[in-house]
Amino acid sequence: MKRVLLLGAGMVSGPVIEYLGKDPQLGLTILAQQLDPDAAGVLERGMPNVRFEKWDANDIEGLGKHVKNADLVISLLPAWFHATVARVCIDARKDMVTASYVSPQMRDLNAEAKAAGVLLLNECGVDPGIDHMSAKKVIDEAVSAGKRVRSFRSYTGGLPAPDANDNPWGYKLSWSPRSVVTAATNSARYLQDGRVVNIPAQKLFQDVHQLQFNGIGTLDAYPNRDSIPYIQLYGLEGIDTMYRGTLRYPGWCTLWDGIVRLGMLRDEKPEAPTYARYMLDLVQGQGDPKQAVAEYLGIAVDDPVIQKLEYIGLFDDHPILNTPKDRIQLLADLMQQKLQFKPGERDLLVMRHIFEIEDNGHAYQVQSTMIEYGQPDGFSAMARTVGLPVAITAEMVLKGRIKLTGVHIPTLPEVYNHVLPALRSEGIGFEENIIDLR
Repeated sequence: MKRVLLLGAGMVSGPVIEYLGKDPQLGLTILAQQLDPDAAGVLERGMPNVRFEKWDANDIEGLGKHVKNADLVISLLPAWFHATVARVCIDARKDMVTASYVSPQMRDLNAEAKAAGVLLLNECGVDPGIDHMSAKKVIDEAVSAGKRVRSFRSYTGGLPAPDANDNPWGYKLSWSPRSVVTAATNSARYLQDGRVVNIPAQKLFQDVHQLQFNGIGTLDAYPNRDSIPYIQLYGLEGIDTMYRGTLRYPGWCTLWDGIVRLGMLRDEKPEAPTYARYMLDLVQGQGDPKQAVAEYLGIAVDDPVIQKLEYIGLFDDHPILNTPKDRIQLLADLMQQKLQFKPGERDLLVMRHIFEIEDNGHAYQVQSTMIEYGQPDGFSAMARTVGLPVAITAEMVLKGRIKLTGVHIPTLPEVYNHVLPALRSEGIGFEENIIDLR
Protein backbone atom coordinates (compact mmCIF):
# COMPACT_ATOMS: atom_id res chain seq x y z
CA MET A 1 0.00 0.00 0.00
CA LYS A 2 1.21 3.49 -0.94
CA ARG A 3 0.82 6.12 1.75
CA VAL A 4 -0.28 9.70 1.04
CA LEU A 5 -0.07 12.54 3.53
CA LEU A 6 -2.60 15.33 2.91
CA LEU A 7 -1.85 18.61 4.66
CA GLY A 8 -4.89 20.83 5.00
CA ALA A 9 -8.58 19.97 4.90
CA GLY A 10 -10.20 23.18 3.66
CA MET A 11 -12.66 24.07 0.91
CA VAL A 12 -11.05 22.01 -1.90
CA SER A 13 -9.98 18.95 0.10
CA GLY A 14 -13.19 16.94 -0.21
CA PRO A 15 -12.64 15.79 -3.82
CA VAL A 16 -9.00 14.92 -3.00
CA ILE A 17 -10.06 12.73 -0.09
CA GLU A 18 -12.87 11.07 -2.05
CA TYR A 19 -10.71 10.37 -5.12
CA LEU A 20 -7.71 8.94 -3.26
CA GLY A 21 -9.76 7.35 -0.50
CA LYS A 22 -11.67 5.10 -2.90
CA ASP A 23 -8.42 3.37 -3.98
CA PRO A 24 -7.88 0.39 -1.65
CA GLN A 25 -4.17 0.39 -2.55
CA LEU A 26 -3.69 3.87 -1.05
CA GLY A 27 -3.54 4.84 2.58
CA LEU A 28 -4.42 8.49 3.20
CA THR A 29 -3.58 10.44 6.36
CA ILE A 30 -5.03 13.95 6.71
CA LEU A 31 -3.31 16.49 8.95
CA ALA A 32 -5.21 19.71 9.66
CA GLN A 33 -6.42 21.94 12.45
CA GLN A 34 -10.01 21.13 11.51
CA LEU A 35 -12.05 19.57 8.70
CA ASP A 36 -14.06 21.54 6.17
CA PRO A 37 -17.71 20.35 6.22
CA ASP A 38 -17.35 18.75 2.78
CA ALA A 39 -14.22 16.91 3.88
CA ALA A 40 -15.99 15.76 7.05
CA GLY A 41 -18.89 14.55 4.93
CA VAL A 42 -16.58 12.38 2.84
CA LEU A 43 -15.06 10.78 5.94
CA GLU A 44 -18.50 10.11 7.41
CA ARG A 45 -19.27 7.79 4.50
CA GLY A 46 -16.75 5.35 5.91
CA MET A 47 -13.34 5.00 4.28
CA PRO A 48 -11.21 2.45 6.15
CA ASN A 49 -7.94 3.50 4.51
CA VAL A 50 -8.37 7.20 5.46
CA ARG A 51 -7.70 8.77 8.84
CA PHE A 52 -7.70 12.30 10.20
CA GLU A 53 -5.37 13.76 12.84
CA LYS A 54 -5.51 17.23 14.32
CA TRP A 55 -2.28 19.09 13.69
CA ASP A 56 -0.92 22.52 14.48
CA ALA A 57 1.00 23.94 11.53
CA ASN A 58 3.66 25.18 13.95
CA ASP A 59 4.53 21.57 14.83
CA ILE A 60 7.27 21.08 12.23
CA GLU A 61 8.86 18.24 14.20
CA GLY A 62 5.57 16.34 14.18
CA LEU A 63 5.20 17.05 10.49
CA GLY A 64 8.61 15.53 9.83
CA LYS A 65 7.60 12.26 11.50
CA HIS A 66 4.46 12.01 9.37
CA VAL A 67 6.35 12.84 6.16
CA LYS A 68 8.88 10.07 6.84
CA ASN A 69 6.01 7.57 7.02
CA ALA A 70 4.48 8.72 3.72
CA ASP A 71 5.32 7.98 0.10
CA LEU A 72 4.02 11.33 -1.14
CA VAL A 73 2.82 14.62 0.39
CA ILE A 74 -0.03 16.79 -0.89
CA SER A 75 -0.03 20.30 0.55
CA LEU A 76 -3.29 22.26 0.50
CA LEU A 77 -2.00 24.62 3.17
CA PRO A 78 -1.75 28.41 2.60
CA ALA A 79 0.75 29.15 -0.17
CA TRP A 80 3.32 30.77 2.13
CA PHE A 81 3.75 27.46 4.00
CA HIS A 82 4.62 25.26 0.99
CA ALA A 83 8.35 26.00 1.00
CA THR A 84 8.59 24.87 4.63
CA VAL A 85 6.80 21.62 3.76
CA ALA A 86 9.02 21.18 0.70
CA ARG A 87 12.14 21.47 2.85
CA VAL A 88 10.82 18.68 5.11
CA CYS A 89 10.05 16.56 2.03
CA ILE A 90 13.57 17.02 0.65
CA ASP A 91 15.09 15.97 3.97
CA ALA A 92 12.88 12.87 4.02
CA ARG A 93 13.28 12.24 0.26
CA LYS A 94 9.54 12.30 -0.39
CA ASP A 95 7.72 13.75 -3.41
CA MET A 96 5.28 16.64 -2.99
CA VAL A 97 2.31 18.01 -4.98
CA THR A 98 0.63 21.40 -4.46
CA ALA A 99 -1.98 23.55 -6.22
CA SER A 100 -0.24 26.87 -5.56
CA TYR A 101 2.02 29.07 -7.66
CA VAL A 102 5.77 28.43 -7.44
CA SER A 103 7.12 30.98 -4.98
CA PRO A 104 10.71 32.31 -5.14
CA GLN A 105 11.43 30.28 -1.98
CA MET A 106 10.14 27.12 -3.67
CA ARG A 107 12.12 27.82 -6.84
CA ASP A 108 15.29 28.15 -4.78
CA LEU A 109 14.88 24.51 -3.68
CA ASN A 110 15.21 23.13 -7.22
CA ALA A 111 18.86 22.06 -7.02
CA GLU A 112 18.46 20.47 -3.59
CA ALA A 113 15.33 18.61 -4.68
CA LYS A 114 17.11 17.23 -7.74
CA ALA A 115 20.11 16.17 -5.69
CA ALA A 116 17.76 14.33 -3.31
CA GLY A 117 15.81 12.74 -6.17
CA VAL A 118 12.64 14.50 -5.01
CA LEU A 119 9.82 15.93 -7.14
CA LEU A 120 8.18 19.18 -6.00
CA LEU A 121 5.30 19.50 -8.47
CA ASN A 122 3.40 22.78 -8.05
CA GLU A 123 0.52 24.57 -9.78
CA CYS A 124 -1.59 21.40 -10.16
CA GLY A 125 -5.00 22.94 -9.44
CA VAL A 126 -7.24 24.73 -11.91
CA ASP A 127 -5.63 28.15 -12.44
CA PRO A 128 -2.80 27.45 -12.14
CA GLY A 129 -3.01 23.82 -13.20
CA ILE A 130 -5.64 22.75 -15.70
CA ASP A 131 -4.92 25.96 -17.58
CA HIS A 132 -1.27 24.97 -18.00
CA MET A 133 -1.98 21.42 -19.09
CA SER A 134 -4.80 22.14 -21.52
CA ALA A 135 -3.01 25.09 -23.13
CA LYS A 136 0.35 23.37 -23.41
CA LYS A 137 -1.19 20.33 -25.09
CA VAL A 138 -2.60 22.48 -27.93
CA ILE A 139 0.59 24.54 -28.18
CA ASP A 140 2.90 21.53 -28.27
CA GLU A 141 0.81 19.80 -30.92
CA ALA A 142 0.85 22.92 -33.11
CA VAL A 143 4.58 23.53 -32.74
CA SER A 144 5.47 19.88 -33.36
CA ALA A 145 3.49 20.11 -36.62
CA GLY A 146 5.59 23.08 -37.75
CA LYS A 147 2.91 25.68 -37.07
CA ARG A 148 3.33 29.06 -35.39
CA VAL A 149 1.22 30.19 -32.44
CA ARG A 150 1.03 33.93 -32.96
CA SER A 151 -1.47 34.76 -30.20
CA PHE A 152 -2.59 33.13 -26.96
CA ARG A 153 -5.26 34.46 -24.61
CA SER A 154 -6.43 32.52 -21.57
CA TYR A 155 -9.31 33.31 -19.20
CA THR A 156 -10.65 31.72 -16.00
CA GLY A 157 -13.48 32.63 -13.68
CA GLY A 158 -15.12 31.12 -10.62
CA LEU A 159 -18.72 32.37 -10.40
CA PRO A 160 -22.20 31.50 -9.20
CA ALA A 161 -24.09 29.51 -11.83
CA PRO A 162 -26.67 31.67 -13.68
CA ASP A 163 -29.49 30.10 -11.63
CA ALA A 164 -27.67 31.13 -8.41
CA ASN A 165 -26.66 34.61 -9.59
CA ASP A 166 -29.18 36.47 -7.45
CA ASN A 167 -27.27 39.22 -5.64
CA PRO A 168 -26.19 42.67 -6.91
CA TRP A 169 -22.51 41.69 -6.88
CA GLY A 170 -22.90 38.83 -9.37
CA TYR A 171 -20.55 36.86 -7.19
CA LYS A 172 -20.54 34.29 -4.38
CA LEU A 173 -17.58 32.89 -2.50
CA SER A 174 -16.10 29.60 -3.59
CA TRP A 175 -12.66 30.65 -2.35
CA SER A 176 -11.13 32.55 0.56
CA PRO A 177 -12.69 36.05 0.71
CA ARG A 178 -9.40 37.65 1.71
CA SER A 179 -7.73 36.04 -1.30
CA VAL A 180 -10.45 37.47 -3.55
CA VAL A 181 -9.91 40.96 -2.17
CA THR A 182 -6.12 40.72 -2.16
CA ALA A 183 -6.16 39.71 -5.84
CA ALA A 184 -7.63 43.13 -6.58
CA THR A 185 -4.41 44.77 -5.37
CA ASN A 186 -2.24 43.20 -8.09
CA SER A 187 -0.80 45.07 -11.02
CA ALA A 188 -0.84 43.36 -14.42
CA ARG A 189 1.32 43.02 -17.51
CA TYR A 190 0.70 41.39 -20.87
CA LEU A 191 1.85 41.41 -24.50
CA GLN A 192 -0.55 42.82 -27.09
CA ASP A 193 0.44 42.82 -30.79
CA GLY A 194 4.13 42.88 -29.91
CA ARG A 195 3.80 45.65 -27.31
CA VAL A 196 4.16 45.13 -23.57
CA VAL A 197 1.20 46.64 -21.72
CA ASN A 198 1.70 47.54 -18.03
CA ILE A 199 -1.41 48.06 -15.91
CA PRO A 200 -0.84 49.55 -12.43
CA ALA A 201 -2.99 48.12 -9.64
CA GLN A 202 -5.01 51.32 -9.31
CA LYS A 203 -6.16 50.97 -12.94
CA LEU A 204 -6.56 47.19 -13.09
CA PHE A 205 -10.36 47.28 -13.39
CA GLN A 206 -10.32 49.91 -16.13
CA ASP A 207 -8.74 47.45 -18.59
CA VAL A 208 -11.86 45.45 -19.44
CA HIS A 209 -13.28 43.62 -22.44
CA GLN A 210 -16.08 41.08 -22.83
CA LEU A 211 -16.53 37.49 -24.00
CA GLN A 212 -19.66 35.46 -24.80
CA PHE A 213 -20.37 31.96 -23.43
CA ASN A 214 -23.22 29.66 -24.39
CA GLY A 215 -25.69 29.24 -21.56
CA ILE A 216 -24.00 31.93 -19.49
CA GLY A 217 -24.05 35.12 -21.56
CA THR A 218 -21.59 38.00 -21.46
CA LEU A 219 -18.71 38.04 -19.00
CA ASP A 220 -16.24 40.80 -18.20
CA ALA A 221 -12.54 39.99 -18.61
CA TYR A 222 -9.65 41.84 -17.01
CA PRO A 223 -5.91 41.02 -16.84
CA ASN A 224 -4.55 38.55 -14.29
CA ARG A 225 -1.12 39.44 -12.91
CA ASP A 226 1.95 39.15 -15.14
CA SER A 227 1.41 37.21 -18.37
CA ILE A 228 4.88 37.81 -19.80
CA PRO A 229 6.69 34.92 -18.01
CA TYR A 230 4.31 32.47 -19.67
CA ILE A 231 5.92 33.19 -23.02
CA GLN A 232 9.00 31.28 -21.89
CA LEU A 233 7.08 28.77 -19.73
CA TYR A 234 4.98 27.76 -22.73
CA GLY A 235 7.82 27.90 -25.26
CA LEU A 236 6.24 30.75 -27.24
CA GLU A 237 9.20 33.03 -27.88
CA GLY A 238 8.35 35.39 -30.75
CA ILE A 239 4.59 35.35 -30.08
CA ASP A 240 2.68 38.57 -30.81
CA THR A 241 0.08 38.43 -28.01
CA MET A 242 0.18 36.73 -24.59
CA TYR A 243 -2.66 37.50 -22.21
CA ARG A 244 -4.07 35.82 -19.09
CA GLY A 245 -7.33 37.17 -17.68
CA THR A 246 -10.02 36.73 -15.04
CA LEU A 247 -13.75 36.38 -15.83
CA ARG A 248 -16.62 37.91 -13.87
CA TYR A 249 -20.25 38.84 -14.50
CA PRO A 250 -20.76 42.36 -15.97
CA GLY A 251 -20.54 45.16 -13.42
CA TRP A 252 -17.80 43.56 -11.33
CA CYS A 253 -15.02 45.70 -12.77
CA THR A 254 -16.95 48.96 -12.40
CA LEU A 255 -17.65 48.10 -8.75
CA TRP A 256 -14.04 47.22 -7.97
CA ASP A 257 -12.70 50.26 -9.75
CA GLY A 258 -14.81 52.27 -7.31
CA ILE A 259 -13.51 50.22 -4.37
CA VAL A 260 -9.94 50.93 -5.46
CA ARG A 261 -10.62 54.65 -5.91
CA LEU A 262 -12.13 54.81 -2.43
CA GLY A 263 -8.89 53.47 -0.95
CA MET A 264 -10.60 50.40 0.51
CA LEU A 265 -7.66 48.14 -0.39
CA ARG A 266 -4.97 50.07 1.47
CA ASP A 267 -2.95 48.42 4.22
CA GLU A 268 -4.38 50.59 6.99
CA LYS A 269 -6.33 49.63 10.09
CA PRO A 270 -9.92 50.98 10.18
CA GLU A 271 -10.44 53.21 13.19
CA ALA A 272 -14.10 54.21 12.68
CA PRO A 273 -16.73 52.94 15.15
CA THR A 274 -19.34 52.11 12.48
CA TYR A 275 -19.39 51.13 8.79
CA ALA A 276 -21.18 54.36 7.83
CA ARG A 277 -18.54 56.42 9.64
CA TYR A 278 -15.81 54.35 7.98
CA MET A 279 -17.16 55.20 4.53
CA LEU A 280 -17.42 58.88 5.43
CA ASP A 281 -13.85 58.86 6.67
CA LEU A 282 -12.68 57.35 3.37
CA VAL A 283 -14.02 60.32 1.44
CA GLN A 284 -13.57 62.90 4.23
CA GLY A 285 -17.31 63.57 4.14
CA GLN A 286 -20.21 64.32 6.45
CA GLY A 287 -23.93 63.60 6.48
CA ASP A 288 -25.38 60.82 4.33
CA PRO A 289 -22.56 58.32 3.58
CA LYS A 290 -24.19 57.13 0.34
CA GLN A 291 -24.44 60.70 -0.96
CA ALA A 292 -20.89 61.51 0.13
CA VAL A 293 -19.42 58.41 -1.56
CA ALA A 294 -21.44 58.99 -4.72
CA GLU A 295 -20.19 62.57 -4.96
CA TYR A 296 -16.61 61.43 -4.37
CA LEU A 297 -16.86 58.87 -7.19
CA GLY A 298 -18.74 61.27 -9.49
CA ILE A 299 -21.80 59.01 -9.83
CA ALA A 300 -25.49 59.21 -8.92
CA VAL A 301 -26.61 58.04 -5.49
CA ASP A 302 -28.74 55.34 -7.16
CA ASP A 303 -25.82 54.07 -9.27
CA PRO A 304 -25.32 50.26 -9.18
CA VAL A 305 -21.93 50.76 -7.47
CA ILE A 306 -23.63 52.48 -4.52
CA GLN A 307 -26.31 49.78 -4.43
CA LYS A 308 -23.67 47.03 -4.29
CA LEU A 309 -21.72 48.72 -1.50
CA GLU A 310 -24.98 49.12 0.39
CA TYR A 311 -25.88 45.44 -0.16
CA ILE A 312 -22.94 44.17 1.88
CA GLY A 313 -23.53 46.65 4.67
CA LEU A 314 -20.94 49.35 4.10
CA PHE A 315 -23.43 52.17 4.74
CA ASP A 316 -24.99 50.61 7.84
CA ASP A 317 -24.78 52.57 11.07
CA HIS A 318 -23.70 49.38 12.86
CA PRO A 319 -20.60 48.92 15.02
CA ILE A 320 -17.59 47.34 13.33
CA LEU A 321 -17.15 44.23 15.44
CA ASN A 322 -13.85 42.40 15.88
CA THR A 323 -11.94 45.35 14.45
CA PRO A 324 -10.15 43.98 11.37
CA LYS A 325 -6.41 44.32 11.03
CA ASP A 326 -6.69 46.27 7.78
CA ARG A 327 -9.17 47.60 5.23
CA ILE A 328 -8.84 44.47 3.11
CA GLN A 329 -9.99 42.30 6.00
CA LEU A 330 -12.96 44.59 6.70
CA LEU A 331 -14.19 44.12 3.14
CA ALA A 332 -13.42 40.40 3.20
CA ASP A 333 -15.42 39.98 6.43
CA LEU A 334 -18.49 41.64 4.92
CA MET A 335 -18.20 39.55 1.76
CA GLN A 336 -17.98 36.44 3.95
CA GLN A 337 -21.29 37.40 5.56
CA LYS A 338 -23.21 38.48 2.45
CA LEU A 339 -21.87 36.52 -0.54
CA GLN A 340 -22.38 32.90 0.49
CA PHE A 341 -23.98 30.14 -1.55
CA LYS A 342 -27.32 28.93 -0.23
CA PRO A 343 -28.01 25.21 0.23
CA GLY A 344 -28.62 23.54 -3.13
CA GLU A 345 -27.05 26.34 -5.20
CA ARG A 346 -24.35 25.67 -7.78
CA ASP A 347 -21.18 27.49 -8.60
CA LEU A 348 -19.56 27.67 -12.02
CA LEU A 349 -15.98 27.42 -13.27
CA VAL A 350 -15.35 28.84 -16.73
CA MET A 351 -12.06 28.58 -18.63
CA ARG A 352 -11.34 29.58 -22.20
CA HIS A 353 -8.16 29.54 -24.26
CA ILE A 354 -8.06 31.42 -27.57
CA PHE A 355 -5.17 30.49 -29.86
CA GLU A 356 -4.33 32.08 -33.19
CA ILE A 357 -2.23 29.70 -35.25
CA GLU A 358 -0.48 30.12 -38.60
CA ASP A 359 0.09 27.15 -40.90
CA ASN A 360 1.85 27.82 -44.22
CA GLY A 361 0.23 31.20 -44.69
CA HIS A 362 -3.17 30.07 -43.44
CA ALA A 363 -4.36 31.41 -40.09
CA TYR A 364 -7.06 30.00 -37.87
CA GLN A 365 -8.33 30.43 -34.34
CA VAL A 366 -8.90 27.66 -31.82
CA GLN A 367 -11.33 28.41 -28.99
CA SER A 368 -11.00 25.80 -26.25
CA THR A 369 -13.65 26.11 -23.54
CA MET A 370 -14.30 24.31 -20.26
CA ILE A 371 -17.53 24.94 -18.36
CA GLU A 372 -17.90 23.05 -15.08
CA TYR A 373 -20.93 23.36 -12.81
CA GLY A 374 -20.91 22.51 -9.13
CA GLN A 375 -23.01 19.69 -7.74
CA PRO A 376 -26.12 20.86 -5.82
CA ASP A 377 -25.51 19.92 -2.17
CA GLY A 378 -22.25 18.30 -3.31
CA PHE A 379 -18.79 19.45 -4.28
CA SER A 380 -18.43 22.88 -5.82
CA ALA A 381 -16.98 23.30 -9.30
CA MET A 382 -14.07 25.15 -7.69
CA ALA A 383 -13.38 22.27 -5.30
CA ARG A 384 -13.53 19.68 -8.08
CA THR A 385 -11.37 21.58 -10.55
CA VAL A 386 -8.72 22.32 -7.93
CA GLY A 387 -8.89 19.09 -5.94
CA LEU A 388 -9.20 16.49 -8.68
CA PRO A 389 -6.13 17.51 -10.71
CA VAL A 390 -4.10 17.56 -7.48
CA ALA A 391 -5.33 14.08 -6.54
CA ILE A 392 -4.87 12.65 -10.04
CA THR A 393 -1.37 14.10 -10.36
CA ALA A 394 -0.42 12.60 -6.99
CA GLU A 395 -1.79 9.24 -8.10
CA MET A 396 0.24 9.36 -11.32
CA VAL A 397 3.42 10.16 -9.39
CA LEU A 398 2.79 7.26 -7.00
CA LYS A 399 2.21 4.88 -9.91
CA GLY A 400 5.50 5.92 -11.52
CA ARG A 401 3.90 7.48 -14.59
CA ILE A 402 5.39 10.89 -13.78
CA LYS A 403 9.12 10.54 -13.28
CA LEU A 404 10.70 13.92 -12.61
CA THR A 405 12.89 15.49 -9.95
CA GLY A 406 13.26 19.10 -8.89
CA VAL A 407 10.72 21.94 -8.91
CA HIS A 408 8.19 21.70 -11.75
CA ILE A 409 4.78 22.86 -12.97
CA PRO A 410 2.57 20.59 -15.14
CA THR A 411 3.57 21.88 -18.58
CA LEU A 412 5.38 18.72 -19.70
CA PRO A 413 3.75 16.00 -21.86
CA GLU A 414 4.63 13.31 -19.32
CA VAL A 415 2.37 15.15 -16.87
CA TYR A 416 -0.54 16.43 -18.97
CA ASN A 417 -0.80 13.33 -21.18
CA HIS A 418 -1.65 11.35 -18.04
CA VAL A 419 -3.68 13.90 -16.09
CA LEU A 420 -5.95 15.39 -18.79
CA PRO A 421 -7.50 12.03 -19.86
CA ALA A 422 -8.09 11.13 -16.22
CA LEU A 423 -9.81 14.48 -15.68
CA ARG A 424 -12.04 13.90 -18.71
CA SER A 425 -13.08 10.56 -17.24
CA GLU A 426 -14.24 12.58 -14.22
CA GLY A 427 -16.30 14.85 -16.49
CA ILE A 428 -13.81 17.74 -16.64
CA GLY A 429 -12.68 18.57 -20.17
CA PHE A 430 -12.66 21.08 -23.02
CA GLU A 431 -14.70 21.60 -26.16
CA GLU A 432 -12.85 23.06 -29.15
CA ASN A 433 -14.20 25.36 -31.83
CA ILE A 434 -12.01 26.18 -34.87
CA ILE A 435 -12.60 29.43 -36.74
CA ASP A 436 -10.94 30.26 -40.06
CA LEU A 437 -9.23 33.68 -40.09
CA ARG A 438 -9.22 35.50 -43.40
